[in-house]
Amino acid sequence: MSEGMGQSLTVKDVLRFTNHDFLNQLHLIKMNLDLGRVEEAKELIDEISLQCQQFSGLGKIGWPEAVEFLQTLKWRYPEFLITLSSYVTESLNEQWDKPIVQYLEETIIHVHERLDVFSEQYLKIEVAGAADVWKVTVHFTGSFTEIPHFHKETEAFYVETLEQTAASFKIVMQNREWK
Repeated sequence: MSEGMGQSLTVKDVLRFTNHDFLNQLHLIKMNLDLGRVEEAKELIDEISLQCQQFSGLGKIGWPEAVEFLQTLKWRYPEFLITLSSYVTESLNEQWDKPIVQYLEETIIHVHERLDVFSEQYLKIEVAGAADVWKVTVHFTGSFTEIPHFHKETEAFYVETLEQTAASFKIVMQNREWK
């Protein structure tokens, strides 16, 4: 189990992780420039810029706990290479904030327990919607010691398993108004 798995991070922890990541990124850029690999350095800068845009885009979701959860995910679950995307045009109704975070946490822990530690693991989370209409797609890819099956019923929203294999597990959560 990862340090911090299932727990919130303190502001001190977040600042420490952020500073560490930032310094690593600067060192990679400098190393590429020192080696004369200007194009690689530019690509790293573009990747970092995209990550910052995605990180900022999460703020539009309007779910304070979910935003914090998603923005600290990579430090709490470092086994996953994480991609986050937000296609939210208007802040989402906060009534789903806590239930979504709880469901996401339980799902990630469930899949985490089935990871093949010798393989790269990916987690992609997309949030889409506006106001009272939303969906959250969660897609794990990599290798699992057993096929993850997690479908906990909830009255708050629908959950559907879209894919379930030894290399991919994909679910979608959506409110009842999503069409």
